Amino acid sequence: MLPDDVPAGAVEQAAELLWQGWRFQDAGARLYVIGDALLERLLAGTGEAGAWPFAAPPACYLQLPYQRVWARVSVDAAYEPVDGAFCAARAMPGGSHELSILAVLGLRPDRPGISLLRHRTDFRDEEATALAAHPWREGAPPFANAIPGGELKGYRTLATASELEALVLRVLRHLDTHPRTLLSHPGSTTDDESALPHVVAE
Repeated sequence: MLPDDVPAGAVEQAAELLWQGWRFQDAGARLYVIGDALLERLLAGTGEAGAWPFAAPPACYLQLPYQRVWARVSVDAAYEPVDGAFCAARAMPGGSHELSILAVLGLRPDRPGISLLRHRTDFRDEEATALAAHPWREGAPPFANAIPGGELKGYRTLATASELEALVLRVLRHLDTHPRTLLSHPGSTTDDESALPHVVAE
């Protein structure tokens, strides 16, 4: 899977990808496709108001609209489109929750491989709403475009781990609190839709 001379960080990323993929399959391959309008609502302002007791599938993949959200693996790297993120959640002793996120960047047919952003955090129920509502970024509003000219195309960027965490929490909160807006889809053979069975969130 990896060449012999890869750095240790790449080995850790590959191990995380394998673990997340196994959790995804073991939990029923729950794929959620996020619509454009929903994404824009979730990125606007501070998200939905009110306390939210954290709830999420044990593992899932959240697929974002094509080339709407961009991120980079380091401050020296170029921004790449975020396809989506693997998420794995579990309850911890003392009433807290652990959330593991593995964002997938740069996924396209003409490129071998992908870039990965890994984030792991733990929090209590009473902290989930604040983490979702108030992501941190220095010198700019959360989720603001950071790519020259990107605002003309409606790009949003994730410049901090806090923004990635907040976006995932906002999506998970919507899935939990708006079940009637979720539409089951059997999968498709067309290029612009997932071939896997999935749930569309609008």
